[in-house]
Amino acid sequence: MRKRSAKTTVKSTEAIAETAAKVKETVKTAAKKVEASAPAEKTAGVVKEVVNKDDLVYLVGSSLNSALKEAGYEEGKNLTIEYQNAQADTGNAATIAESFVNKKVDLICAIATPSAQSAYNAAMDAGIPVIYTAVTDPVAAELASEEGTPAGEVTGT
Repeated sequence: MRKRSAKTTVKSTEAIAETAAKVKETVKTAAKKVEASAPAEKTAGVVKEVVNKDDLVYLVGSSLNSALKEAGYEEGKNLTIEYQNAQADTGNAATIAESFVNKKVDLICAIATPSAQSAYNAAMDAGIPVIYTAVTDPVAAELASEEGTPAGEVTGT
């Protein structure tokens, strides 16, 4: 097993913290869009590609909860968050995203490129905002234009 240096760990921690801050800001923006729609009870769907609950997945969930709470939505009160794991399978990601759309969730948060693409494709005609994280190249994934503008009701880091 390869040992990680303290320098690598600090850099990773800083990168994760930066990602969490970006996710939180993105969620705030999406929450404003969701807030404009009725009813008062909201549902967010989270689809992830990873099998294990790693630091990034935990951090994204925490940032999502925190940002939605700041926007007036609190899990267990007026917010339900449904977490689904695609098990690193693109077909599963597409099925989960379609399921969220069929359930008419108010927001989809996608972690990793295949989940983000599946969520965007499923939600594009439903008017459900999609936020994503852990997408290395949003332009190549066709989630953003060359100028960095979103391809539709989708945004993220």
